[in-house]
Amino acid sequence: MKQLFFFCLLILPSFVYSQDKDSILAERYFILFVQNEYGDSLKARNYADSGLYLAKKVNSTYLLAIAYQMKGWFLQNTSQFKEAQESFFNSLENFKKVGSKQGVADAYGNIGNTYLDLNDYYKSLDYQLLSLEKNEKILSGEVEGNILADAIEGKTIALHNISSIYFAVKLYRLALNYEFRSLEYETASGHTIDLAISYNALARIHNSLNQRDSAVYYFKKAIEIYKVDDYPYGYSGTLQSYAMMDSIGLTKSHRNRMLTEALRIRKEIGDIDAEARILLDAASLQVNTLPSDSLKKMLDRVDLLIKQNNFENLIWKYHDVLSNYYMRIGLHKKAFESLTISIEQKALKEKKEERQDLATREIRKQIETKSFNDSLTVQNAFATERLAHEKELSKKQNVIYLSVIGFIVLASSLLFFIQANKRRKRLNSVLTTKNDLIKQQKEIVDEKNKSISDSINYARRLQSAILPTAEVIKGHLPNSFILYLPKDVVSGDFYWFHKKNNLTMIAAADCTGHGVPGALVSVVCSGALNRSVKEFGLTSPADILNKTRELVIDTFKSEDDKVEDGMDISLCVFDEKSKELSFAGANNPVWIIRKEGEKIIADSELTEGENILYEIKGDKQPIGHFDYGKDFSERVVALQENDAFYLFTDGYADQFGGEKNKKFKSAQLKKALLEMNTLNFEQQGEKLHTIFNNWKEGTEQIDDVCVIGFRIGKN
Repeated sequence: MKQLFFFCLLILPSFVYSQDKDSILAERYFILFVQNEYGDSLKARNYADSGLYLAKKVNSTYLLAIAYQMKGWFLQNTSQFKEAQESFFNSLENFKKVGSKQGVADAYGNIGNTYLDLNDYYKSLDYQLLSLEKNEKILSGEVEGNILADAIEGKTIALHNISSIYFAVKLYRLALNYEFRSLEYETASGHTIDLAISYNALARIHNSLNQRDSAVYYFKKAIEIYKVDDYPYGYSGTLQSYAMMDSIGLTKSHRNRMLTEALRIRKEIGDIDAEARILLDAASLQVNTLPSDSLKKMLDRVDLLIKQNNFENLIWKYHDVLSNYYMRIGLHKKAFESLTISIEQKALKEKKEERQDLATREIRKQIETKSFNDSLTVQNAFATERLAHEKELSKKQNVIYLSVIGFIVLASSLLFFIQANKRRKRLNSVLTTKNDLIKQQKEIVDEKNKSISDSINYARRLQSAILPTAEVIKGHLPNSFILYLPKDVVSGDFYWFHKKNNLTMIAAADCTGHGVPGALVSVVCSGALNRSVKEFGLTSPADILNKTRELVIDTFKSEDDKVEDGMDISLCVFDEKSKELSFAGANNPVWIIRKEGEKIIADSELTEGENILYEIKGDKQPIGHFDYGKDFSERVVALQENDAFYLFTDGYADQFGGEKNKKFKSAQLKKALLEMNTLNFEQQGEKLHTIFNNWKEGTEQIDDVCVIGFRIGKN
């Protein structure tokens, strides 16, 4: 997992509470720990323990926070995950006491990592989202220098860790999307080790998606950086993953050399969990070629590590390899016994993984929300009907009871009182039971409604993390606004932004549907856009849309039924060198407002005083499956100062409202934009929002809304 390895070095000078000898020595131990963490595990442990001892001695809250953080990292590196978690919680408590916002954000990330190590995906994701939220809150303020750098790195690491969680629960498309967002910040920061860690993650994700060429490409890039920067921990893990890939043309001897080198490094570090795994990989690879004595020695070492450290999840693979070893030397009975244990342990492991698959179930719950709501409505209606039926039965029973009572009164007063009392007791018992049952059903319904609401809010947090931040866009397009109004908690509309050298790319997209289904499609489409630009290196808007369509269709092709989902989009690429703007669209246009100068060749235009609004339409086809699909076309506009550009989805123009409850329509939106062209873009965004609210007042919003406006040049 990624951690803020040099966090303490950056911030310690500003938090020194005491200049006594013990405090200074503790700080020195922290620095020495960072320097030796992945090179000499014995020294690292001594420095972590010594730093913690001195922090307790001087009773400095901040030094204790750092000390527990260091101790947690060491314990995590040596596979002592529960102990590491306890140490990170101590670190969090002390960071809160001292008021270190960055320390708290980092502690949440560290705790999330230990939950991932312990296969508690739900809690891991929750803590990583907390870390992401805390870092974004820091960045939302006016910060600079080391504070800014730490928060950016913290956000980058949180994005990477969220990707790791999704990878662990086999949600590979989501994992890919978050890792590319992390990679974007790492490329900009120039932190090569973090960059290599992301390359390694991308390789593993692509390998799981059976995209072998991409996996090999990213593995090689990671290995190259690890070797140059002398980072043995990451280097060994990448070697192991690369060596065990299928169908990539590596010879068995080459794989063995890679695993041997990885094993040597992990032994030096003291990572016993990784040592056991590498030994098993090497043994399974050489089970028929390695000398019997050497193979037995490897397996004995694995057996010892499993027993000493309770590595239950490795038992099945150990006995699988051991069975092959026994077969090779002719001990068929022992081979059969080991094979039986392997099968049993693998079945237990799979059952355990099913129980631990909480995070996947929680995320899938978002997909099932709509159908669950429908079934819940039916269930409530049935409960109401049943209650009414029971009341009617009670009335009929009361009539019968009264008749019987009357007869009994006539027959015998004494017998009447005895029988009446018995019946009343039974009836009260039945009614009490029914009331308790109704109360329990109401509590279940309330709990399920709360669970649904929590899941949808959780989805909103996930989608918000996918969208580019306002700070990033404003940093490159200061004269701009984004009006983003989801119909529901989550949205099928999204906006996209990417900066590459002298090129600025921005898009507004409308995915099939809205709410949770639309948001899920938006994750796929946003990830495809990122891959088109970052993985395939495309810069032409037409080429980007062609590749994005190919990736989206390929993603949905794996479903049992043919999926028609996709998106409409308008995409602009601004070239700072040539001063040109290129445009391509799928069903959606771009509008350009120009006051004077050379006319633009457009599909339509509207004049208002000195201003002209030009409309360049996109191609009449979506990003997705389409029977008459063709390559997307591209239009290029030579820019003039004060040109204003607008990208949008159909939600704004399609909104019903006004006195006659009709659609707002594009013509009215064009007129509004022409009238407000003299305003700065922040004011334009606010005015558009006001117009929209006034128009739909008293009417439900029918679709998601996304409008982007920006100007290249002076405001």
